[in-house]
Amino acid sequence: MIQSRRRQRVVEAYFNEAAPFWDEIYRDGSVYSLVHQERRAAILSLVKDLGLPTQARVLDVGCGAGHLAIELAQLGYKVEAVDRSSSMVEMTLANCKSAGLSERVDVRQLDIHTLDQPSASFELVLAIGVLPWLDSIDEPLRALARVVALNGHLITTVDNRWGWHRVLDIRTNPVVQVGKHLARRALEKAGIVTPLARAQTTSIRELDRALQGAGFEKKKALTLGFGPFTFFNRNLLSGPGGVRAHHRLQALADGGSPLLRRGGGQYIVSAKKINT
Repeated sequence: MIQSRRRQRVVEAYFNEAAPFWDEIYRDGSVYSLVHQERRAAILSLVKDLGLPTQARVLDVGCGAGHLAIELAQLGYKVEAVDRSSSMVEMTLANCKSAGLSERVDVRQLDIHTLDQPSASFELVLAIGVLPWLDSIDEPLRALARVVALNGHLITTVDNRWGWHRVLDIRTNPVVQVGKHLARRALEKAGIVTPLARAQTTSIRELDRALQGAGFEKKKALTLGFGPFTFFNRNLLSGPGGVRAHHRLQALADGGSPLLRRGGGQYIVSAKKINT
């Protein structure tokens, strides 16, 4: 537990420092940025498919720079946006003000582990890019389930452990990472090294199982993002070449290619709460 709190403080410090990067990522043209931009578009499409009524209550947990919260408010929803990072909260407030939506988005500094909203108070909860930064996903998903109304919805994401760009680089290959991860945790526990702010990967099966355990039923899911492809931290494709490769592989994945449809770097799920 102490190690977990230490890691969370390190993650919070990282996002406080890196807030400008996570704001600019939605304007950059790199493959990494493009994947995040397409992820946001895919999530908005999933939201629209739900057919929620105007003025539905929506909670955006881990709102980052607030771009998704702003678009949800523009769709007419009552949005509450929370983030553990004070810098992210400040950036969300500034972006909401620039968009003229300060009165439409309630922004607060709050952690996923300490959500204080009433039970069953939201028709939709989003946790985008949040679970990868946590030590485990089971307890946080139960915390999210508590604030989702029965028959309400959750949209969440994890970094897909078996995404092709991770499998093909020996540094990030999941088989190799198991030993490295265990060794790192042991060294952290012994106090030999300090925790790192590093996103964790989760398999598709693990997230599906955790969602079911929290009382959700998966309705729609997709993987998204092919690249940047690297080998020992060296880019294998140029910027434009990487973008073209991503688009081509994503098109094949979206078309149902057996080799690629589960191989995107991001796993995105829309689920319905069916159990209290």
